[in-house]
Order: sequence, then C-alpha cells, then structure tokens
Amino acid sequence: MSTLFHHIKSFFLAYLCATQGAVIIIFAMTLPVVVMSTGVTVDLAQAYLTRERLNRALDAAALAAAKNPSDDQSVIEQEVQNFLIANYPDGDIGDISNFNVVIDDQLDTLTVTGYASVDTAFMGVIGIYEVDVSATTTVQREVQGIEVVLVLDVTGSMADYIDELEDSVEMFVNRICLEEECPENVKIGYVPFSTAVNVGPYGLGEDESGNFYDAPFVNNPFGKEWGTDFDDWLGCVLAADSGNDTDPTFAGNWNMFRNSMAYAGSWSYFDFESYSHYVNTSWGRYYYYHSYNYLCNSSYITPLTNNKDRLLSKADFNANGWTLGNLGMIWGLRVLTPDYPFTEGSPWEETNIKRVIVMMTDGVNDIPDGGSSSSQYSAYGEATGDGINEDDLDSKFTEVCNTAKNDYEVEIYTITFSDGVDADTEELFEACASEDDNYYDVDSAVDLADAYDDIAKELSNLYVSK
Repeated sequence: MSTLFHHIKSFFLAYLCATQGAVIIIFAMTLPVVVMSTGVTVDLAQAYLTRERLNRALDAAALAAAKNPSDDQSVIEQEVQNFLIANYPDGDIGDISNFNVVIDDQLDTLTVTGYASVDTAFMGVIGIYEVDVSATTTVQREVQGIEVVLVLDVTGSMADYIDELEDSVEMFVNRICLEEECPENVKIGYVPFSTAVNVGPYGLGEDESGNFYDAPFVNNPFGKEWGTDFDDWLGCVLAADSGNDTDPTFAGNWNMFRNSMAYAGSWSYFDFESYSHYVNTSWGRYYYYHSYNYLCNSSYITPLTNNKDRLLSKADFNANGWTLGNLGMIWGLRVLTPDYPFTEGSPWEETNIKRVIVMMTDGVNDIPDGGSSSSQYSAYGEATGDGINEDDLDSKFTEVCNTAKNDYEVEIYTITFSDGVDADTEELFEACASEDDNYYDVDSAVDLADAYDDIAKELSNLYVSK
C-alpha cells in the first residue's frame, strides 16, 4: 500500500513540474481580458449613473416647462434649458451634449429628449473614449384650465384667525399662479360668507369704480347707493324665497339686507324706519347704534379673475356675524358658473375647464334666534318669522353640494377648522367633498395653511406619463 501511495505522489509532483510553465502562460494571456472586463464594467456603471441623472434632470425640466401655458417652442425650450442647468450642474459625472423638445398639440403632451456623454476610464485602451447615453420623458401638459372659487368663513369666531386665513389665501394664489401673472386659463374667485353673503357693488350693476358691470340683480326700492355710510347699502342680500336659496339657476332679483329691527328693554321688536335712530319705551328713550347693514359683513364677493394683483389685494377680510354656510356654498356655485349674475366663468361648451369649489368653515351652521339685540336678523330676514333652523341650513348645504357635484361636475374640497366644529358638521363637510381625500379636518392655523397648500398643489399638479 505504501509503495502505491509513493508512486501516486511521485507522479503528481512530476505533473506539476511539467505544467507550471503552461499555467503561467495561460494566466498571462487571460489577465488583460480580466482587467479589461472589470474596466468595462466600471465604465458602463458610470454611463448608467449618468443616464439616471439625466433622466431625473429631464423629469424636472419637463414638469417645469409643461406648466408654462405658452405654445412658443423657443419659450418652452428656454424653460427646459434653465431647469437642466439647475438640475445637472457642471462637475458631476457626464456632460449634456444636446436636448430637443416636442410639443404634441393633439395629445397635449410635452416630450423632452436629452443626450449626454461620459468619459471612459478603461475602454480607451480599445479606442472607446466616451459613452453616449440618452433619456426621454413625456409629460402631460396642464392645458386644462382651472377655475376655482374659495368659499370662506368670515364669521365672528374667525376673528382670532382672520390674518392666518388671509395668508393662506395669498399662498394659495401664489401656488396656483407661479409667475407674476396668472395663466390665461386659470381663474380664482372669493365668496366670503357669514350672516349673509355680500355681493358688493355688482348687485347694483356697477364695479368698484362705479363703471357698468352688468344688469342690476338686487332690488333697490330705497334708491340706495353701495357704500359704507350709515344710510348706504353695504352689499348683503337676503336669501330669496325658500327653494331659490338652493337653485344656482335663479337669476334674481334679490332683496337688500336691511336690518331695521331694534331691540328694546321690553323684549319687543321695533321697525325703526320711522324713527330717528331711537325708540321710546316704558323705561325711556332707547337709542340703537347700528345701521340697516348691522350684521352684514363688509367682505364681499370677488368674481373669477386671472388678475393676480387683484386677487392678492382682495385677500383682505373682516370677521363678524353668524355661520350660514349653505349661502356661501350656493353663491360659490353661482360665481363659478358662467350664468348670470356672475358671468366670468368659462362657457359650458369649453369642456377642458376644471371647475372647483374649496369650502371652509370654523363652526357649525347657526342662525340668529332673536334672543338678544345682536341676533335678530339674517339673510332669512327677521329671526322670529323666517321659520329656518340649523337643521334646515344643513339640509340646504347638502342639497347644494350634491347639485354642484352631480349636475355641474364641480370638484369640491372641504375644510373644517378649529374645535368649534362638531362631529355632525365634520360628517356634513366630508360628505360634501368629492372624494374622501378632498376633505381636511385641521385644528391649527398652520394646519389650515397646509391644507390650502396641499389643495393648490394638487390643482396645479402635473404628472410624468412615462
């Protein structure tokens, strides 16, 4: 056995001695191949990273350019170039050699193709000194117009937050209108509401400068002027007959809000049209200190416009009054549609318009009940005779929400703000929203701003289609 083992060992050692030179030769022949393969792998990995970086830069550039409403090829190309420079700075791997932009008016898409090259570290040995890469991204252009009405709770409970509401509205406008001017296909309007809705000078057929606006839609039997003097009409209107207060097609006329009720110590109501700012009671003469506009909030409607400066300047609201959210909602719909009395909305035949209402409140629907001197009159008239209660307001609110969504295809976003909103109102507003994600329940002023910002971003959102 030992002799056999000795022979096998001797044979193996003799074999190694005989083949050592061949192994060295084979290793020497394969070493360059191994090194080159490794180098090619490194160069190709660099090319892949360059392509990924180019892809990200093209996405950012295409999204930015697609927000530009211009159809001018040179304008779009400049926009792309600006973002490519910002997102593909010198000094990183690879260099952009060229790009081209294709605007497809039929599909409303913007396609950007970019080309870049990366120097090789190893492949130059075989005559390949750089690797060319390309990437293409196609973005759906937001050529669809947006017309949005912000329905804003400016009731008395908002007094501590009115500045934050104004800031949120301004931020919303700036988010939708990124440039100095709003795009031509973007319009925004405001409908503040409280005890009533203030239609401003437009109700008498004039604009703020006294120029002709349209046919008057408010009855004016007293020959009043729109203004802030004691005897002027401040702009609020009554709700119209029950049924018409939920009908967006009702074209008027509306009656003026004329709070002519004074409350005296006898717990009686007095019509003071015939008095000179006081009534006589068994306790003596009782003076009242409010005009016919008492409880009419001076914040009035801003019709749809793409004038950014005007929108920012009109984000200036006063907080007072009760919460009649149903009236805010119906006037929001009236401002949004192109029908009289506010006709700034795009014609119905323009189907590429996204119509939106953003409805916000910080409290429950509530109506004056006649229990004190400050709570006897609303858009439904004298508190003791209107027959409208809070449940009626909720029902009317829901009816208008359903009409807007189902009959007019309006996208509705709703916001409930602060702890003044009860569970029933939260449920009411959630049901009003077009989708679950369109409802925001927030507690702080910061959260309120975030809600408006999220909605604005969603409305102006573009998506990468491939």
